[in-house]
Amino acid sequence: MELNELKKSWNVLDNQTDQHPLVSEEEMKRLIAAGKTDTRQKLGHLNLWQRTSLYVGIVMLCLIIPICLWTPDWMADGENSRQRIICLLAFLAISAIAGLIWDWKTYRWLQSIQVDRMSVVEVSRRMITFRRCMRNEVIGACFWVVIFNAINFWVMGYHQAPPATQVLVIALLAAADILIIYILYKKVMFKYINDIRKNIEELKDICTE
Repeated sequence: MELNELKKSWNVLDNQTDQHPLVSEEEMKRLIAAGKTDTRQKLGHLNLWQRTSLYVGIVMLCLIIPICLWTPDWMADGENSRQRIICLLAFLAISAIAGLIWDWKTYRWLQSIQVDRMSVVEVSRRMITFRRCMRNEVIGACFWVVIFNAINFWVMGYHQAPPATQVLVIALLAAADILIIYILYKKVMFKYINDIRKNIEELKDICTE
């Protein structure tokens, strides 16, 4: 008797669920549209940062090359100083060229992500690749600042300063580099990337319901 009553109650509940789904089709569409809109906005922010990085690299390169070719006298007090400055500028020029190539590659990859035309799985796959590229960029940036600081330390003649001064300069440079990298990547780039990943996971859950 109790089993029959339980079956009847279950059938009634099942019929009510069919008649009144937990999430209506209109609500489902609204959630999907909101998720895609937010994802497009975050991708737009990432595209803006990538374009800004490209513009900064181009401006730096346009300024560095002429200065490297015609180092003014006021920048150096002797032939050795001039050579050190040229080495630093050459390093910056090579870095700018490599950075432009890398930024153009990642920018084009980011532009290829079309939220409205691609499936959620494809957008997720491409964002995973972009996130991996940004992680490699952070690693590369850390190595770059170490090399740049070492060259700059030599060019500015800090290696001839007292040990206390050397330690202070190294500590200040390291603190500034860590702060800049943390703000640019952790608080900006990866913030948008993590928001997009969260939206994609929510869209996956919605689309599989």
